[in-house]
Amino acid sequence: DLVEAIHPGFDDEDVGREELQKEPPSNFFKDNVAPLKDFIVSNPDPDAEVVETVKEFLIVCVGERRSDDVVVFLRSIRNMSEGWNDELYRYLRDSAVAEIYAVTGD
Repeated sequence: DLVEAIHPGFDDEDVGREELQKEPPSNFFKDNVAPLKDFIVSNPDPDAEVVETVKEFLIVCVGERRSDDVVVFLRSIRNMSEGWNDELYRYLRDSAVAEIYAVTGD
């Protein structure tokens, strides 16, 4: 069964609800920032669709109440030596900030 394949020895009767809802440990940079950077580097001259893909990713993160992660992503984008130009960074930043205000009211 799938649960057994993912978590060998898992017995749901031994685990409380809170334990079931915990996320598995992860390396935030490897799992989140590195793929974003790879995507940006692989699209050095992005068209509107590529830029909108990154914008939508940031907006989804805001919707998931991951504003701190959005800040990390934006800093990573801004600090990339092989990243996009400042105009695109500002567009992504301004879009994310507008979404944060819309979602949180702050």
